Amino acid sequence: MKREEKRENLDLILIESFKELMTEYPFEKITVTLISEKAGILRPVFYSYFRDKYELVDYMFYNDITKELKVLLSHGMVIEAIKLLFTHVANERSMYRKLFDTEGQNNFQTIVMDQLSALFDVYVNAFDSHSLPDNPLITPSSICRYYAMGLTISIKNFLASPANATIDQCVNAYYYIVTHSIFDFLSKETTDEFPKV
Repeated sequence: MKREEKRENLDLILIESFKELMTEYPFEKITVTLISEKAGILRPVFYSYFRDKYELVDYMFYNDITKELKVLLSHGMVIEAIKLLFTHVANERSMYRKLFDTEGQNNFQTIVMDQLSALFDVYVNAFDSHSLPDNPLITPSSICRYYAMGLTISIKNFLASPANATIDQCVNAYYYIVTHSIFDFLSKETTDEFPKV
């Protein structure tokens, strides 16, 4: 491999090194030094690509999943995009389960939610926002955040589900939830108390 090609692929080599380390250690125990050693590079070289391991994880999720979702969504393939998302997560179930267990300021759940929200924002803003109610709390961005949270929680639920849950079941469950309102599940007496929008 030529030196230039190796340098271009070093970000991917660092990601693969991180993924290998995730099979051996909890996320909290993985350091930039460990990742660098696994990749066969000096620690300072790591910082030419990523600020820290959190930025590496953010880029990994974008490179492995979000980038692919963009392509499918740009062709109107929404169900296929959701299926790809769950399929990819299933293929690396153990790693994603560990990543979702991380807590703190840079937790993985926030990374996923931010990326999905930004992705949805592109497509929601493509529609006429004049059809939204005149309410400062109902904006394209707040709608994107709401649905990004729902999809992120669905991914976590999938990871916590029995291993025999199929991708199609996950997609169908998510589709069912996003196509039904909470009011579909409440009794008529309860919903009569809510103000009409």
